[in-house]
Amino acid sequence: MKKAIFLVIVSLTLQGFSQVKSGVYKIQETYRFTFEEGIQMENTFASTKPMFLHISENGFRVYTKNTDTGNSYPLIHIGKMSDGFESYAVPFGDRFEMKGDFAVLFQSFDNSTGWYTESIEWRGLEYISNVPILDYEK
Repeated sequence: MKKAIFLVIVSLTLQGFSQVKSGVYKIQETYRFTFEEGIQMENTFASTKPMFLHISENGFRVYTKNTDTGNSYPLIHIGKMSDGFESYAVPFGDRFEMKGDFAVLFQSFDNSTGWYTESIEWRGLEYISNVPILDYEK
């Protein structure tokens, strides 16, 4: 129990040292994938409609336009992975990773197989602003 509490404290302390730049990113392409035991089963193209990814030190939000609330997720920074991706824990066992112009949300962890069963990839990310641009500010 002491180790678990220590790890939570360390994780929260290191949260501020995340390598992903906070702000709003424009998303060019969105893909959804399904997996069975770590093997990609289906490539469902989701959208080429531009979307936005707003990342802050405490979470991220994906939305389609400035008046849209979108979907929000809290984050806890885990660290930089050996492949260069910054990795974050998301509630319910999900995981968010980002590197360069690419981000992915792994969802639906299957405890029996040890693999995630779904993912959403955002490609062609372009940093556009440090905060969301609200319609009334234009």
